Amino acid sequence: MGLKDTASARQPDSVRYAQDPEITDDGTRWFWEPGLGELDLKGLYALLKKHGFKGWMGIEYDGSPDLLASMALTRYYLDNELRPIYD
Repeated sequence: MGLKDTASARQPDSVRYAQDPEITDDGTRWFWEPGLGELDLKGLYALLKKHGFKGWMGIEYDGSPDLLASMALTRYYLDNELRPIYD
């Protein structure tokens, strides 16, 4: 399972299904680090725990302007917000 977040979920289909919507010339980002968008990732983790999910999950980065910062933000969110749900 891959994990991403977005702050642009309500874009029209012409944008959402365009080729490479995560790459824009003006710097607009489609995908964000987990916890910085609008998706209910805490709710997702609660459901995964409820159903006994024990598999792997990958974090995906598309269009990050600073990959190292994205990784640090993600690690913080995983450790401090999502992991406690499973503990």
